[in-house]
Amino acid sequence: MLNKFGGHAMAAGVTLDGDKLQGFMQAFDLEVQRHVARDELRGVIQSDGELTAEDFNQTTAEQLRHASPWGQAFPEPLFDGVFALQSRRIVGEKHLKVQLLPPELPHSIDGIAFNQTDQDWPAEVSQVNVAYQLDINEFRGNRLLQLLIRHIEPIV
Repeated sequence: MLNKFGGHAMAAGVTLDGDKLQGFMQAFDLEVQRHVARDELRGVIQSDGELTAEDFNQTTAEQLRHASPWGQAFPEPLFDGVFALQSRRIVGEKHLKVQLLPPELPHSIDGIAFNQTDQDWPAEVSQVNVAYQLDINEFRGNRLLQLLIRHIEPIV
């Protein structure tokens, strides 16, 4: 079916004639079903649990960063929790930037959810459920703790 193909284990490029597209799509779907767990297709998020207030620091973020290599079948740790939402705004037209207050912490933490917006959220949201990776944002010589948000939803 394919005229040309290439890539590597985590990416592929293919060229095929338009009249072969339907057959390719069916064959591709069957092959994916053979190799991918149902939970992966349903968008189930596997979490390593909640972090304690003491874990929200740059030292923990650095330790996680250097504990790699992460990769296929060995994902980077993902945590979850409920946070007070102190502020939210859209940056770069399609990224949600938030200030979150973790339970039992006196200060907020920045979070960024790439390619996610809050357009369908109710106006007054005070708490959110978040799946995130602990990270450090390095910008203009400053290093600040931040959450790389993989999933965020309002609690209503």
